[in-house]
Amino acid sequence: MANIKLTDTLGAFIQIAPEPGSAIMKYFKAVPDLLIGGKSINEISALTLTDPGITALQLGLSFRQPVPIGTNDLKLTVKPEVSTAIAVFVPDPNLDYAHGETDSLFGSDKFEDPLPVAKNDRYVSVGFTAGIIPELSGKTGDLTFGFSDSSTISVTNYQKFTTIPDSPTFLKAVETTIGKLQLPGDVEDLLAMDPDSAVSIDGNGSLRFSGSADLLSVVNPLASVNLAGPLPALQVSEGASIAVGASFQVLTQYEVRVCKTGTNEVHLGYYTRHGSEIAINATASAGIGVKLGDSDLFAAVISAISPSAQADIAELTKALSIDQTEAIHATVKAGIERSLEVGLQYEFSSLAARQAAFLYSIDLTALDASGRQAIHMALSGDLAVLASQGDPLPAGITCLKNIFLSLQKRNHVFKINLLGIYNYISISKLGASIEFAYEPQTGQLTITDTATASRIAAGMVNLGRNPKAKTADLHKLRSVLAENFLITAAYMAESHVVSQPPALRSSHTYFELHDHTNHEAMRDELDTAVGLGLMTRAQQDSCIQGIDEFGRTLSYAESTYDNMLANALFLNGDTPRSIDEYEQAGRGALQMIIHDGDQDDYRLRPAREDPLWTKMKSAGQFNFKPLFPLLREQQVAVIAYDYTLIMWWATAMRGTSEKLAAMQELLKNTPHMDVENNDFKELHVDLAEHLKSVAANTKTDFGRPWGLIAMSLVLGNQENARMSIIGPVLSIAEQRPHPAGAISAAAG
Repeated sequence: MANIKLTDTLGAFIQIAPEPGSAIMKYFKAVPDLLIGGKSINEISALTLTDPGITALQLGLSFRQPVPIGTNDLKLTVKPEVSTAIAVFVPDPNLDYAHGETDSLFGSDKFEDPLPVAKNDRYVSVGFTAGIIPELSGKTGDLTFGFSDSSTISVTNYQKFTTIPDSPTFLKAVETTIGKLQLPGDVEDLLAMDPDSAVSIDGNGSLRFSGSADLLSVVNPLASVNLAGPLPALQVSEGASIAVGASFQVLTQYEVRVCKTGTNEVHLGYYTRHGSEIAINATASAGIGVKLGDSDLFAAVISAISPSAQADIAELTKALSIDQTEAIHATVKAGIERSLEVGLQYEFSSLAARQAAFLYSIDLTALDASGRQAIHMALSGDLAVLASQGDPLPAGITCLKNIFLSLQKRNHVFKINLLGIYNYISISKLGASIEFAYEPQTGQLTITDTATASRIAAGMVNLGRNPKAKTADLHKLRSVLAENFLITAAYMAESHVVSQPPALRSSHTYFELHDHTNHEAMRDELDTAVGLGLMTRAQQDSCIQGIDEFGRTLSYAESTYDNMLANALFLNGDTPRSIDEYEQAGRGALQMIIHDGDQDDYRLRPAREDPLWTKMKSAGQFNFKPLFPLLREQQVAVIAYDYTLIMWWATAMRGTSEKLAAMQELLKNTPHMDVENNDFKELHVDLAEHLKSVAANTKTDFGRPWGLIAMSLVLGNQENARMSIIGPVLSIAEQRPHPAGAISAAAG
């Protein structure tokens, strides 16, 4: 093969002989003719790698004609109009090299970037871009590294030089780096790389891998209004894990990095680009959990939440038609898959800018045929072997980092809402009226009866892989869950009053997906964390400071109450909480979600000023205008809505507390009385009728952060609470109480 011609803008040129094992000799279909820009060959010919100006030196480099690249088939092409670059990495002169400190080529984290740079080391880099040519098969292959067809990738080669005893010239170092140019498509290419050299390939594409994890089932049992008596002992369990196996496809911008750490040792890493959108597709394996014919996923969920799983499964199987069974199976599968996607997305989003998602150490001399094939697949973007959690890795390959292990250790939650379960006692009692729906943004599953399902379901939708899955409308589900939680909390308090055994805990939840999250929207989401006492204002400001766009984000928050805490929502010892307490909590919640300087900060005055609030109560919401003479009619109408919302909630809570206090008084004055007593039954019916009225008048905003925060403020943030935000720029997970290993991460 002929020599590479490197020409400057003045017409001067030099010839560069490509190394026998280089990509130019192996993959390039034509010898590249290169044009250097920025400085002439004469200007750089005398520069050495120790010259002070070398640190800031970066030159343009372009191909003068298209160059096809490939093996038997054409895979890539370098276009002449696409520029490349030449640069020099000089180690930080301020480090204490005398005491063993070293710089690092890709950053300060030695574990993630295993190429140390000593005081007298220099790295010369040559980068170029190439377009991937679509294959007829539609599949990416050798030299495409999993990157998308018709996209452009950036390839950068790094070659190490030492400045002692004599520093090479910059021009000679450039010649050497170009002559040794590598494109790591196979094990032979890794062997051909010089020790301490590196290659990075960056682009948009997909990584594929598979693994298994345990999803922690978190059950949220909720009552509906027509409950015959106090909360019964449920035949439901929680806290079980659902063993899940799945294959994953991660679509994002990522970098494949190959570092030759020794003569025959290589580190192979995969790094996602910080701030890039990440789309994850999970396909759950068929063999999950307890098998029951084709309904193994359904059986796995029932086994996780029912102490009599086999009996419930058998009874439901008899009651359900084939179509119902298939729809339930598809819905559960879709919910599990989405929960896995959300969990893995959090793991990717939580990576710091220089952290690897996958990192492997490879002893090239110890590889057998299976190991060579595994590396070949990995260099094509398929980590099915390297990321597998089943069989041991092939000989010669050691895993240093696998993001899926983080997913396994984190025990991500699979939320299961049981709407109206207290009215049926057990899952199997729902019979043929049982309905399953999943929320497609969070993956949480809802199990209920047909009547309730009609309020939340978006119907049967064609999801491709799960065409019969039933989805829940986010906004409808959120409102129904909030309404049913309020009812459940009252019944939980009733059970506490009559000293019944503690029931399962119930949760008040809020969730929202933003396709585009600007600064203000992210601040608003974090207001929920502040309102729940999970974050301070200073921490909130620190999370969002200087960031205008956060990309596509998912927010989820919940407060969980047991019987004792539910009772405390309504009663302070033996005394019903006053309506003023609830008004203060409602107004406090408003202060959490509105900021000074906002367009609607006029809403803060009634929330902050007690005398004004008193005047508003005296005037009534239809007579507010004289109290706000400087506001427009529309603004006064907004204040009137805030007032109505707070007063509805405060009145509902106060009314419930009075009825619970009456029950408590009756039980105190009638020793040994049980819930079958006619007087107590009458009080229970009175409570149920009151809750029907509450449900009929529940305001939409109670299902939004305001309602979640207001309930929490009644108890001074004593309940268990957690909140997570998952996005490409910011990912956090905060919770109270803080168990060992609790997550609290911000990607940055």
